[in-house]
Amino acid sequence: MSQLQRIGISALLCLVFLSALGHAAAQGNANPAEKCGRTLANLYRLTQSDYLLTQVRFKPVAKPTDANYCQALERELNLYLERVIFAEEVAEFVEGRSENAFAFLDLAAQRYVGTMPRGTLFRALARNRLPGSRMMFVKGENFSVFVDYTFTTLSREEFESLVGFQDYDGDITPLCAASWCIPPTTPPNR
Repeated sequence: MSQLQRIGISALLCLVFLSALGHAAAQGNANPAEKCGRTLANLYRLTQSDYLLTQVRFKPVAKPTDANYCQALERELNLYLERVIFAEEVAEFVEGRSENAFAFLDLAAQRYVGTMPRGTLFRALARNRLPGSRMMFVKGENFSVFVDYTFTTLSREEFESLVGFQDYDGDITPLCAASWCIPPTTPPNR
C-alpha cells in the first residue's frame, strides 16, 4: 500500500469518526419523545418551546432509558397540560346540595354511612374519571364521603369539570360524623 493510499484511508477514517461525533452531539439536542410517536413528540416539542407562555415549564421525570418511557411521558404530559395549560377549565371545587344522596366511605359504594338529607351543603372536590362512573368525593360539615352526583344539584358539566381522583392533590380521607351518619353497613337498594 502506498503512502498516498494510507493518507487517503486515514483521512477517510477521520471524516467518518468526526461525522459520527457530530451526529452524536446533534442527538443530544434531539427530541427524546420521537420514539413515542408523532403526536407525543409534537406535544413534547410544543411544551419545550417558547410558544406557550407559561410560568411553569414542563420537566419530565421519565427518562428516555426507562422501559416504560413513552407511557410515563404521556401521563406526565397529560397532567402538565391539565394542571398548567388548561388549569382554568378544571374546577378546584364545585359547591352543591344533596338531593337525598346516599353517602359512602368507599368509591365502590360498598360501605354505606347514611343518606345525606335534601339541601345539605357540600363542596365537590374530585370525581372518578372511569367511563360511566358518577361518583365524586364531597366534603361538608362533619363529613367527607363519596356520593353519586345525580342525587345532588350538580349538573353533568359541573361534575365533569372536577379533577379526577388520581390528579387530586388534596386529602381524600372519608369520614362521617354528621347527625345523619350511621355506622357503615351494606348499601340499601334504590
